Amino acid sequence: ENNENFEAIYSLLQVSYGMMSDVDFDSEKVRIIGDLRFVLFAFYRLVFLRRYPVTITLDANTKKKVQQPHNLVVWEDVPEKDSHINENTETVWCGGMNTSWLAADFNCSPDAEVDDGLIHFLHLPPIGYISLFTFFFEMNSGKHMRYPFDFYTTKK
Repeated sequence: ENNENFEAIYSLLQVSYGMMSDVDFDSEKVRIIGDLRFVLFAFYRLVFLRRYPVTITLDANTKKKVQQPHNLVVWEDVPEKDSHINENTETVWCGGMNTSWLAADFNCSPDAEVDDGLIHFLHLPPIGYISLFTFFFEMNSGKHMRYPFDFYTTKK
């Protein structure tokens, strides 16, 4: 077959570390119940929350949080000279993806497009239980982006 007219596209669904990886891996035992397995194991992992040590090193066009009145989270571009990140920290979840939807009801990175060539990387530090519970269950609408990530960035 002639492949001259085809462009190779490389993509990934998600690279994840932390709670979502545990939910995905641990719920394999009950795959037979379908997508409900994710909800059940997410709830379990929220009740028995872990903190995961992580070292994050990136050079990217980082968008950091800016606290405004009424605790609104606004994202802004960081100048290139300040875009190097090298942190030893704890995370509840961090992950990179190039698609917005990881499942039919899981809009992890609302601005991601499969063909834009960008990996969207999010880092969620440990936050309160109620905020964390709400965060994970707001991912179906993309409203979770209002929470105070340490950073959200895109990288080619």
